[in-house]
Amino acid sequence: RQRLERELQAERERLERLKATKEEQERQRKEEEKRQKEEEERRLREEEEERQRLEEERIRLEQEAIERRRQEELQRLEQAKLAAMEEERQRAEELRQLAEKAFQEEKAALQVQHNEELRQLRSQVAASKDEQEVSRTEHEAEIQRLKEDVETQKLLQQEQATSSEKQSGEMNERIQSLEE
Repeated sequence: RQRLERELQAERERLERLKATKEEQERQRKEEEKRQKEEEERRLREEEEERQRLEEERIRLEQEAIERRRQEELQRLEQAKLAAMEEERQRAEELRQLAEKAFQEEKAALQVQHNEELRQLRSQVAASKDEQEVSRTEHEAEIQRLKEDVETQKLLQQEQATSSEKQSGEMNERIQSLEE
C-alpha cells in the first residue's frame, strides 16, 4: 500500500509536473503569440511608416520635378524673350542704319541740289551784274551822248546867237549907214 501511495504520489507529482510543463508551455505559447503579434504590429507599423515615407518622398520628388520643369520653362521663356529682344535690337539697328543711309543720301542729294541752285543763282547774279554793267554802260554812254548833244546844241545856239548878233549888228550897221 505504501508503494501504491508512493506510486500515486509519484504519479501526482508527474502529473503536476506535466501540468506545470503544460502551463509553462501554454504561457510560453501565449507569450510567443503576444511577441509575434507585437512583432507583426511593429512590422505593420514600420511598413506603414515606410509606405508613408515613400509616398512623401514620391510627392516631394514630383513637386521637385514640377518645380524643375517650371524653372526650365521660365528659363526657356526668358531665353526666348532675350532672343526676341536681341532680334528686335538688331532689327532696330538695321532700320537705324537704313534711315541713316537714306538721310545721308537725301542730305547729299539736297547738297547737290543746293549747290546747283547756288551755282544757278550765282550765274544769274553774274548775268544780272553783267546786264546791269551793260545797261549802266549803255546808260552812261546815252547820258554822255545826250550831254554831247546838249553841248553841240549849246554851241550851235551860241553860234546862231553870235551869228544873229553879227547879223543884227550888220543890219544895224547897214541901217545906220543907210541913215547916214
